[in-house]
Amino acid sequence: MGDSASATLQELQKRRDDEEYTDDLLSGCYLHLNKDSIPCVMNVIDYFVSQSRGNESVKQVYLYPYAFNVHDDEVWDKIGHAIGNLQSLDWLCIFTPNYLGNDNEDEDLPNPDWEILAHILSHVRQRITLVVTSSEDEDETHDGSRWRAEDIRSFIRAIHGHPTITGFKDNGELHYESLDTLYSALATLPALEDIRLSKCKPSTRPEDESTLVNPKILTELLRVPTLRFVDFHCFYFTRDLCQATANALMEGMAVTNLEFWNCSFSSEE
Repeated sequence: MGDSASATLQELQKRRDDEEYTDDLLSGCYLHLNKDSIPCVMNVIDYFVSQSRGNESVKQVYLYPYAFNVHDDEVWDKIGHAIGNLQSLDWLCIFTPNYLGNDNEDEDLPNPDWEILAHILSHVRQRITLVVTSSEDEDETHDGSRWRAEDIRSFIRAIHGHPTITGFKDNGELHYESLDTLYSALATLPALEDIRLSKCKPSTRPEDESTLVNPKILTELLRVPTLRFVDFHCFYFTRDLCQATANALMEGMAVTNLEFWNCSFSSEE
């Protein structure tokens, strides 16, 4: 009897500790949902959702989806509800397994199930900037080598047509050959105002660089009527991508701020 009572008291204390930890998570501007915070949040998930209601503190959420891979859709929907409750949210950053920070010490981490992101975004009605990155340093770009074809398709489905994504920042996560798919999806976002496009030179360069991206799709993206700010960040321009950008300028676009930062150009250009 004594052992049972002691175990119950320990469980109650653990729950109180996790509730207090959850309160701390929701009290600042930045909410990190990673392998360190998720176990505590999962232990008091309903409390986490209830405490998120009316929250005006959290402005940015940093999400590590691979930390949730063992959980089911119900958990993801609850996390989505909580994120959707954050009234001041304006930034949702998704870290892939390539992330170089202390939260990723296991090189064999599985790729996240991007359907998880779809569950979360279905609850988000705040106007947000969506960031996908693997690097703690925003000036660093990667070759997207961990992205498989099914990852890319799943990610595109998750963001396609979302009504309140107003900004998108790409830190060079996708394969060069997949950028046309990404650009097509971005062009479906009805509130899109601000994009940062990043892509380093492909490690293996095809003889015909025009096969890397359909230039017409980039032109269409740059001419989205709601788009105002475009930043080409560490972007490798092929000859056709230069032409696609020029075509958008000549055909007319609503962009008022066009920036080129640390870009490089094809030797053929």
